[in-house]
Amino acid sequence: MRRCAARACAIAGVASAQLLVPPKKMIFRTRNPLTGEPNPDLRKALVLDGFPTFMGVAEANEEPENDVLAAMRWHIIPETGLVLLNPLVPLHYIYRHQHNAVVGSMWRNHHNEFARLVAAHARNQSVLEIGGGHGYLAAKLLFSKAVARWTMVDPNPVSTFAIPNLEIVKSYVEDLGSLHREIDCVVHSHTLEHMYDPARFFEIVRGLLKPGQLHIFSVPNLFALVADGQPSLHFEHTILLREEHISWLLGNKGFEVVTTRYFGGKHSIFYVTRAVERSAPTTAPPNFYAENRRAFQRWHDRLSEDASTFARRLADDKRRNFIFAAHVATQYLLAAGLPAEKFAGILDNNQDKIGKRLYGHDLWVVAPSKIAGVDRPVVVLRTGVYDDEIAAQLSAINPAVIILRPIARNVTFARGTRPRDAKGGR
Repeated sequence: MRRCAARACAIAGVASAQLLVPPKKMIFRTRNPLTGEPNPDLRKALVLDGFPTFMGVAEANEEPENDVLAAMRWHIIPETGLVLLNPLVPLHYIYRHQHNAVVGSMWRNHHNEFARLVAAHARNQSVLEIGGGHGYLAAKLLFSKAVARWTMVDPNPVSTFAIPNLEIVKSYVEDLGSLHREIDCVVHSHTLEHMYDPARFFEIVRGLLKPGQLHIFSVPNLFALVADGQPSLHFEHTILLREEHISWLLGNKGFEVVTTRYFGGKHSIFYVTRAVERSAPTTAPPNFYAENRRAFQRWHDRLSEDASTFARRLADDKRRNFIFAAHVATQYLLAAGLPAEKFAGILDNNQDKIGKRLYGHDLWVVAPSKIAGVDRPVVVLRTGVYDDEIAAQLSAINPAVIILRPIARNVTFARGTRPRDAKGGR
């Protein structure tokens, strides 16, 4: 794969005096995260220099010139097709504070369906959850009395939650010491993809369980999302971990798959697995080099093409222009050349982000209701599986909204609007 063009690598709308993570503080991968073999053959795939290390919003006391950036360098391993980031950013830059609130019907439906799955398989048990910072799953299952006890391990829990039979351990699971309770089941939701070493993570989980006990988790369907051009790889999701690689890892780390279930089309895969007696690996991991290489290149090309198309369709008056999501999807578009100076602000449904600044940029977050009084507002929308839900919301707020979103390599418009460009032409 070619190195990305200078235009696509330039970070738009950032302060000139921002900080870079010193190279000596970056974490270099020295082992294959699937097999554990040392010194894997890493072939360069893509470089983005100076990308924001945090995908949320800055806090009120944080100045733009103090935002921390780092080089994003993607590689691919020929033996497996595993696409991965190397080097890695130290965790304290990435997980500055909790930023994954349960916002929107897609996420509520995901958590509710996953909760039903856990309740069906772990009823009346003592559950350990890894990475459940927002507390939604713990509250739902404890208040419904579906489970007996819940221990949540997270470095940045939202609060201490006054819920009976809930214990919160503020820690990364890698640093977890002895537990105060016996556990019967381990669960995690959208946590595996954050692990720098998924093989080691599964080893840790297996060490918490006895044979026969369950390990239930949800993970984004990363290959499907990447193949669809969605912003699903970044400083938090550092490995293109395919479903086939997950199954191989489970089998080699002491788990058998009981059942899998797909949620929300490309959104997620639910796994119910059972701890079994561990044995030495008997097979090599599957190889998807050619397929992953094509998908990853197309993922980057589509990002650049969309940024260029959106830039051409913006209104001349910046007061009409908005972009949705104070998150990595917007950071990627700005990195790919979408001009930050042409936007009046960022729309986001997370109330905790309103009035704050997108980390790494001089763009501020406003509520979607901001577009209600704007004449023919223009909204760039490229958040992947959430686009339909958001487009319907924006059209309800202002039926004259012009929504720019990528479909079939062309910009289309929200339901109920007639095709026109941002300058008003039909």
